[in-house]
Amino acid sequence: MEHPTPVAIVTGASRGIGKACAIALAEAGYDVAVAARTLEPGEPQEMSESVTDSDVRPVPGTSLAETVEEIEALGRRAIAVRVDLLEQADMDALVERTLDEFGRIDVLVNNARWVGRGFKDPFLITPYEVFDLSLRVNALAPLYLLTKVVPVMVEQGGGVVIHISSRNGIVESSRMPSSDWTGRPGLSYAVSKAAFNRIAPGLAKEIADHNVAIVNLEPGDVGVERKAVQRGDAFDPANHDSALAAGRSCAHIASSPHPMYYSGLTVFAPEFAVERGLIELGDMAAGRPERWGQPGRVMATYSGLVETI
Repeated sequence: MEHPTPVAIVTGASRGIGKACAIALAEAGYDVAVAARTLEPGEPQEMSESVTDSDVRPVPGTSLAETVEEIEALGRRAIAVRVDLLEQADMDALVERTLDEFGRIDVLVNNARWVGRGFKDPFLITPYEVFDLSLRVNALAPLYLLTKVVPVMVEQGGGVVIHISSRNGIVESSRMPSSDWTGRPGLSYAVSKAAFNRIAPGLAKEIADHNVAIVNLEPGDVGVERKAVQRGDAFDPANHDSALAAGRSCAHIASSPHPMYYSGLTVFAPEFAVERGLIELGDMAAGRPERWGQPGRVMATYSGLVETI
């Protein structure tokens, strides 16, 4: 019997890690529904990460329309759905359009996050609304999508959910929050990502009997397009991990003959990609090769904690 073409949903797929996951899944044979706020090139977004200033301009990188073009160039089908994760109606439409177009959902990649004014501010000047927005987009929206997608996977007989996690929700940094590029995200981000990071290990045991795997994928310190513009001449991609490691690790786990092996675990994408030969070291800073051989490193493919930030 001919198997149907597998289908994936990827949020935050207009650029960065989400786009890398969408492209890698297409390369692995998936049709893909890509979701984000930026549908067409050149759409403006708020670039400032502090409440003390505003910087509205087109976000660098690409758009959903361009991600769709790249997927279709690989011979796979794709649809683009403009989604604001603050709106349940948008998330409902994403799931409904995916099922209408493709008839199934085999993989869900919860990648999108909230970034905006106040994201990197110290606590004393962070409005409460920033905490509310961060939690709603980074933790509650993925949970809402799970309530819509997991029952579909259960009815199909299985599926894979991949959460793009963050070390900011695991360990604390000695660096202070600052909108300057040397600073760390504020408390709002850390709290929301800590909540998000708990979903996979907490839910994995509940859905294991239904053959639905849920995995945290830690991407490392990725040099996304937004960082490149904000940091200007100070940005050096050689000092960052590449979205390619996260994208190919995502597709590798999703396509595994035994995805349940990874369910409930945290996979550190740069080392995972190196170990499995998913990347070429010359193309990226794969887990920072200059750190290889240094004392105190932890192989964190399954442990979730790699190094002190």
